[in-house]
Amino acid sequence: MNSPLQQQQQQQELPPHSSDPEQELPRVLLALQTVYAPNTSSSTAGPNNNAVSPFDRRDVADQYLTSFQRTAVAWIVCDRLLSTADVNSTTTEDSTLRTQRQFFAAQTLHAKCLSDVYQLPPSSLPSLRDSLLNHFLTHATDSVRAPLENRPANRPLVTRLSMAIASLAVQMGWTTCLTDITNSILTPHPELGPAVLELFRSIPEEAD
Repeated sequence: MNSPLQQQQQQQELPPHSSDPEQELPRVLLALQTVYAPNTSSSTAGPNNNAVSPFDRRDVADQYLTSFQRTAVAWIVCDRLLSTADVNSTTTEDSTLRTQRQFFAAQTLHAKCLSDVYQLPPSSLPSLRDSLLNHFLTHATDSVRAPLENRPANRPLVTRLSMAIASLAVQMGWTTCLTDITNSILTPHPELGPAVLELFRSIPEEAD
């Protein structure tokens, strides 16, 4: 366990967060790479990164990600992490890192839907809901396709997105969610029945 002096030193070394998603996203990518792929050079995570990064230290990167999850800018950054495809990711390590980044983003959004909705204006909640549903549709579809392409399905990501949507439905009083999701996702995509059923089961659990 770190002493109070060591904890104070680590806090002083922790880079500040930015409210600008364009600045915060590269920092989060660097931190995630350090935590999940520590043997990979951090210079590959972002352009013009020739200097030694504070995120080269795993303890600093982990603390940065933990504090990032409580910020308002995390809503936008995590949405982009779920939206961005790594077109140059061809190795198993690249694919694994992408999967871990996406799960971190979904996990963060789930936590924020549980406790940080107050950071958003009420008028933005329908947009957040639609974005989460789009991510759910994209990744649930990919999970169905994955076995046909001889690659693992990312079911934990789909599960976490289901939990985020269910939590948001509770928070925003989305009383027609079962009908709306059935009409917008299940009816046109019946192959997603198991994923949609999991989402429906999450709603009463998130309401507790």
